[in-house]
Amino acid sequence: MASSSTQTLALQTDSSKQNRFMEKLMAKIVRLYGEKSLIDVTFKVSNPTAHVPAHRLILAAASPYFENRFKGNKGNNPIIEINDVDSDIFKHLITFCYTGQALITVNNVGAMLKAAILLQLDDALGSCVDFLMANIDEYTIQGAYTLEDETKCELLKQKIVEYEIKNFMRKYPSETMQHFLKYMRFTEPRGNYGEKTLLAVCSEINPKVLQYNKAENMWLKYARIKFDYHQFRTILKDDNLLFIGGSKDYAAVDIVRSWNIRNKTWQDLPVMKQPRRSHCVVELDSKIYAIGGRSLLHNKVTSTVERYTTSDGWEYVSDMNNERYDASAVTLNGDIYIIGGSISSDRNTLKSVECYNPDSNTWTSCADMIKPRSLHIAAVHNGHIYVLSNSGVERYDPQQDTWSQICSLNVGHGYKACVSLDNKLWVIGVDGVSVYDEESNRWEQKCASPGTDVISCFVVPVALLTSNE
Repeated sequence: MASSSTQTLALQTDSSKQNRFMEKLMAKIVRLYGEKSLIDVTFKVSNPTAHVPAHRLILAAASPYFENRFKGNKGNNPIIEINDVDSDIFKHLITFCYTGQALITVNNVGAMLKAAILLQLDDALGSCVDFLMANIDEYTIQGAYTLEDETKCELLKQKIVEYEIKNFMRKYPSETMQHFLKYMRFTEPRGNYGEKTLLAVCSEINPKVLQYNKAENMWLKYARIKFDYHQFRTILKDDNLLFIGGSKDYAAVDIVRSWNIRNKTWQDLPVMKQPRRSHCVVELDSKIYAIGGRSLLHNKVTSTVERYTTSDGWEYVSDMNNERYDASAVTLNGDIYIIGGSISSDRNTLKSVECYNPDSNTWTSCADMIKPRSLHIAAVHNGHIYVLSNSGVERYDPQQDTWSQICSLNVGHGYKACVSLDNKLWVIGVDGVSVYDEESNRWEQKCASPGTDVISCFVVPVALLTSNE
């Protein structure tokens, strides 16, 4: 019978062998990556355009973002487009997935941190924060505060607080001062830079635009827009509100107009391939999609989908599996989800859900909602899709492909909107503004109603709203 000391030595030997094995394995993986051997996925990345090869298994092991992108048939496309990370930054982070190291500089650390958050690379995020704090004199503490405002990175916030306390206490070794400094930076307003607020488009004919003032907890008039169409759809694109389609004299229109939020001026954009009203619009990877709706006078419902880019204008992509109008649509994990709606003029309401993968240009069916819904609202919040209507609130888990009912909210009548802001789910309507707290599974009244029907609502930087009328 082996003694305990012999067993310990055996374990140590086994551990040493395992370490050597892992070192050899990782060295081989890095070599294969360097040789571009056995590659099974290539990313097409923008700004500037580049093709970045990789191995799915390695990336899936390094990041939940990649694991989710590769799951199922929709992740089998050999070329995947990435448009929200610059190509140089993306290459550095792919290298990190293989080696645990990346080229971080004072000039690129901000972009690296934002991309690491997007790609869910926690270890890379930690390396970025460590580098930033090690070079804080060159990066500047104010730059660190600004980056924290933009990213809401808790680790960066923690490191800044620790840095401030350490350096402040060298001059003022007082426990009172320590507590004061710890909470001063992150509990008091730090100006409008990087802060977000709500911008609501209210009523249809000649809509007015309202902004939410957090300090006063009230809605303020921002502008009045001259636009005499019904059933249009709006989307936020950079510093512009795009008004897409709609109806006039009961006929669907194909117009697309852009209203600049800063200077409050209009610009005409290329018209859609076909007129649409009661449709859905979303933006994904800098491309705008117009989905379904009614296309002709009164009652023609369509399943067609078209996509807009500045280079190619509007182009058709694959049709949905079902015709539908008055549905809702959101983007999540690089896909588009179209939810519910109606399929005929007598309001045959749907509970079906479809998912569009832009890489494969295909629509696939997802689990049905618990209840059929039309003229409902939807938003993405903390990796889930929420839908709300007078028949209750449901939440969709994309990993499990399941719907569940949550605490109900009386969303009232009239148009309304739903957005994610400050880690809360906000519902804005004529009856008031409520926020959902996931931990307590409760809805709480936040502030007074904008006082009118809400067509759409967007999260925008406070700094974008330069003036009021």
